[in-house]
Amino acid sequence: MSDAPFEVGLLSDLGGGWPGNEDACGQCQLDDNEVLVAVADGVGGNGGGDVASRLAIETTIRLYRAGPAGRDPGKFLRHAVRQANVAIHDDALATPALARMATTLTAVIVRGDLLWAVHVGDTRLYLVRGETIRPLTRDHNVASERVRLHLQGAESARQDPERSLLTRSLGASFVPSVDRLSAQLEPGDRLVLCTDGIHTLIEDQEILGYCRGQSARAACRSVVAAAKRRNPRDNLTIAVVVVNDVTRSAPERGAWRSGLSRLLNILD
Repeated sequence: MSDAPFEVGLLSDLGGGWPGNEDACGQCQLDDNEVLVAVADGVGGNGGGDVASRLAIETTIRLYRAGPAGRDPGKFLRHAVRQANVAIHDDALATPALARMATTLTAVIVRGDLLWAVHVGDTRLYLVRGETIRPLTRDHNVASERVRLHLQGAESARQDPERSLLTRSLGASFVPSVDRLSAQLEPGDRLVLCTDGIHTLIEDQEILGYCRGQSARAACRSVVAAAKRRNPRDNLTIAVVVVNDVTRSAPERGAWRSGLSRLLNILD
């Protein structure tokens, strides 16, 4: 394991069923105490999914590199996701063939012992802590909405063809509806971001098993290898952040509270 505060692994694989990779991922670390990681999944079948996911990641990272040190991570992510949406719309207007392109986006900033995230679509963010794994995001797709309304069971939703029909995405509207959240981290925590190509094939407890005790890069390789053994019909992308150590942060205007029980999940 690294002596650095954070260790990041990223892996994107063609998987199966598509001629190209419509997923994208990236990271940016400007200092030892803070890191940005983002994963996106272009909407298949609309044309330009690969362009949309790339624009979402590139816009987020470009703005992150250009911004001032010490900025408010939550406000930055909210701004970045909206600018990514603008970039997708601008490209779609300039190129008629890309008129319906869209993408998911899940992006996190870890600073010291604090996590901030934005999320739209069905790419997932998990927290692995000790012997437990917990999803910190909810899927924005038709099947998951039915589960939340108690119209469908969770297991049948995993096999539902409409699980790929998004109810929210970047590019679908001029003002995207985005989930925002924050949480406090502990040494040894692992954050897992993955596209639906991964989480429709690999159960949460399996992800826990592959991530526990492995380096970030090794965990990514193990999860993707397991998914590829199950005849994937989608691209496979995963990012893992291992929190080796944390610098305790002073509370900022009372917004950040310890404990997962006080996780903030704010809908715009």
